[in-house]
Amino acid sequence: MQRQAIEAVVGTPTGPLRVVTTHLEYYSSTHRAAQVERLRGLQAEVAGNEAHPPKPAASPYDPVPRPASLVLCGDLNFLPDEDAYRALFAPPLLDAWRSVRGAEPHPPSTGLYDAGSGRWAGIAATTSR
Repeated sequence: MQRQAIEAVVGTPTGPLRVVTTHLEYYSSTHRAAQVERLRGLQAEVAGNEAHPPKPAASPYDPVPRPASLVLCGDLNFLPDEDAYRALFAPPLLDAWRSVRGAEPHPPSTGLYDAGSGRWAGIAATTSR
């Protein structure tokens, strides 16, 4: 199954916001670790570029600004006690659930009808700005 991340920049009353949704690898922790590393690399790239924004768009084909502010959501296919969780949610990314709810366990969001899945999805991250 193809795995991907899709990014959209949406206009909000307070300015542009990046939203990324993804579906990380389920079976291979090695592939999932590489995907987490790439997501963090993209975040670092965008944060670095924010210091040098593109010129105002002259045509609809010019790049749009990509703000460092991020909401990341999707099926991450790991549990909060796994290495992939710790790798993804190292600063500057934060687990929004943990930021608001502390140590309260995440409710199940996957495998509700598959008792043996043991996997978890649906967490969100935001930059620590």
